[in-house]
Amino acid sequence: MDTNHLSIQLSKSRQHLENSVAILSFSYFLFSELDTTESDLDFYDKISPTFDGKKFAIPTPTLCPEERQRRRLLFRNERKLYRRMCDATNKPIISMYSPDKNYKVYDQLVWRGDHRNGLTYGRSPDRSLPFFVQFKQLLQEVPRISTLNINSENSHYSLFSSDLKNCYLIFSALGSEDCYY
Repeated sequence: MDTNHLSIQLSKSRQHLENSVAILSFSYFLFSELDTTESDLDFYDKISPTFDGKKFAIPTPTLCPEERQRRRLLFRNERKLYRRMCDATNKPIISMYSPDKNYKVYDQLVWRGDHRNGLTYGRSPDRSLPFFVQFKQLLQEVPRISTLNINSENSHYSLFSSDLKNCYLIFSALGSEDCYY
C-alpha cells in the first residue's frame, strides 16, 4: 500500500471519528438533564390544571426545547412526495402520504369540494375504549388532503406552498415563479 493511499485512509478515518464525536456530543446535549430553576417550577405549578378541587401537576421537562419540538414534528412530512390513488375518485395523484399508509387521501380539489359533509365523521366517545385508540380510528377514517398547494399554476410537485407559477419540487414557498428544487 502506497503512502498516499494510506494518508487518504487515515484522513477519512479521522474525519469519521470527528463526526462521530460531534454526533455523540450533540446527542448528549439533547438527552442530558436540564437545569430547572425555581421560577420554572413556580410556572409549572401555576399552569397545572385543577379538576374537582384536585391539582394535577405538570411534570418538568427532561429534554431540551429543540428535542421536544423535533419529537412533536416527527409525523410531519415536508420534503417527500409520492404517487398514489385518490381514495374518492380512484385517479392517480401526487401526495405527501405514501401509498402504504392506511389513511384515506383525497386530491386537494376533491377534499376542498362541497360534495361531502365533514359532520358525517362525528361520533360519540366510547368510554370503554382509551381516548388514543378512538383518536387513531378517527384519523384513519377522516380523509386527508393530498398536498397543500394553494392558488398555484403548473406547480403540481410542490408542497406547503401558495401562489406558485411554473415551479417544480418547491416546498414551503410563497409567490415563487420559475423555480426548481
